Amino acid sequence: MVITIVVLLILAGVSISLILDNNGIIKKSKDARREYKQSQTNEQSDLDNVSSWINDVVSGKGKKLTGEEYTTEYTKPYLPGSDFSVLEGTTLANGLVVRDGAGNEYVWVEVPTSIYDNETYNTETETGDKKPANKEETNKIEYCLKKYTSLYSQSGFSDEYIEDSTPGWFADKTAYDNAKNTMLKSVYENGGFYVGRYEAGINESRTSKETELTATPVSKPNMCPYITRTQAKQLAEKVNSGGYTSSLMFGIQWDLMLAHIQNKGGVDVTTLTNDSTNIGNYSNNKWNITNDKAKYTTNRTEWNNCPYQKETGEPILLTTGASETFAKMNIYDVAGNVREWTLEYCSTFASYPCVNRSGNCIDDGTVGRASRCGCAPVGDSNGVVGFRVTLY
Repeated sequence: MVITIVVLLILAGVSISLILDNNGIIKKSKDARREYKQSQTNEQSDLDNVSSWINDVVSGKGKKLTGEEYTTEYTKPYLPGSDFSVLEGTTLANGLVVRDGAGNEYVWVEVPTSIYDNETYNTETETGDKKPANKEETNKIEYCLKKYTSLYSQSGFSDEYIEDSTPGWFADKTAYDNAKNTMLKSVYENGGFYVGRYEAGINESRTSKETELTATPVSKPNMCPYITRTQAKQLAEKVNSGGYTSSLMFGIQWDLMLAHIQNKGGVDVTTLTNDSTNIGNYSNNKWNITNDKAKYTTNRTEWNNCPYQKETGEPILLTTGASETFAKMNIYDVAGNVREWTLEYCSTFASYPCVNRSGNCIDDGTVGRASRCGCAPVGDSNGVVGFRVTLY
């Protein structure tokens, strides 16, 4: 009897050990369940990645350009969609241009990753003592971009939400901030973004606002630049952007474009910030347009064929891309011709919260310099204010 009891106790001990110890059945069961759940998660993640990859391949999104003429360690341009291609002869050195299947052209604005530098931005920053660790840290990204473009910024103007109930504007501050953060993440991740090579246009003559809102703007030469800020926002969102976002430009993007023109194009900073007369269409300069595909207007309604030679004092509006003289890094009319709406907020005048940049053909080149910020009321529209599309 004693032997039987001892044997039973031994067997019971072995059984309990098999069930409860670190290598027991219960532990093995828990491990198997956890591994199964992790396997399910990994499998779903793999499926999501494959689905995302297929969508990107179909849309052409994210196809990186290769070769020293197209990409460096500081910037990573891509083709926005499957119908986009690089315009022959254009590189990062002279202004990289991509063109979609309909002929719209966009220029890569390089934003070097070297600007996110601990040594430069590690003291007294608004966002801590480290450079952005990833694209989610949009407050740090924006801070670094502002420091990089401080020469072109102006007090009282910022990328902030404007209360506006006009249909087509942002629904609320959250919607605005989401749009801005999407842009900041893309700029950080890719080392740049695209801007329209030309001021946006529709056709050879200005049309009614109703017609403009149902049309799709183009980024092509020899078009009429035109529009209220909200209309410009709506129109910019209609263009072919491949797998990316098309938008009206944020203020920081305008400043980054000027930094690109200065740093890569060799344009002196004072030309952009003090007197842009020599690089734009202003009333106080002379020019001779020999491009017979361009048009000009003296009253902003009736367009005439070029060639045309302008004298000082004449406010003559031109179609887009009229002269190589007004192009820097393959971007036309950053200075003069028409002022351009941005998504900025002017805090200087409560009744004038909207912002447009640069000058127009009526301005003097010192007043309407390329870096200029101007205030306007909601709904303001005239024949010498237009916009430019950005892709990111």
